[in-house]
Amino acid sequence: MERDSLPGAADLRFFGAVGASISHEMKNVLAIINEMVGLLDDLSRMAATGRPLEPERLQSMTGRMQAQVARGDGIMRGLNRFCHSVDRPRDTLDLTDLTGFVADLAKRRAALREVTLETPPPPQPQRVTANAFALEHLIWACLERAIALADRGATLVLRTEAGPAGPRVRITGLTPAGPTDWAAIPDEGERRLAERLGATLSADPAAGELILSLPELG
Repeated sequence: MERDSLPGAADLRFFGAVGASISHEMKNVLAIINEMVGLLDDLSRMAATGRPLEPERLQSMTGRMQAQVARGDGIMRGLNRFCHSVDRPRDTLDLTDLTGFVADLAKRRAALREVTLETPPPPQPQRVTANAFALEHLIWACLERAIALADRGATLVLRTEAGPAGPRVRITGLTPAGPTDWAAIPDEGERRLAERLGATLSADPAAGELILSLPELG
């Protein structure tokens, strides 16, 4: 088996976690659209009794519905991209784009702890050659760890940059030198995920940051 090929149970749990998060977002979209449909039905029934329709209200409601359709389309395009990330064993990837994509997938989990995720553009593009799904899984695991270590209301910043040995993702905004969980980074699961890609995960409790270092493009 290649170092970055896809194992089993851990990947299935990751796939399931992302699928559950995306399906929850889609349920929210459909619930809002269903609410708007109900209101339109009420208005049509009132119009049938002779009550005049208010154009401004109709325009507002259709605008909200269109916004939710666009939101739903974006969610499904993200799901499509995520599913297709298993198609190729190795590919040349834009690390910044992929990190931002995983951050978008994780925004609901972050919101549950009132944590905000930011992915500022880097000074220069960072590219890696890797298995896209395996790298998504590793970045997701790093984000889960970071969210668990962050205070409620914190803003986590994910920066992609050139490191001493290759591209890296640096996550800042964690609670410095806080929980004892800092001592267990990386844990066994995180270490295995990193090894598949020849990557390393390290922590700086004093600075309140996690650093995911990846090998040079090759």
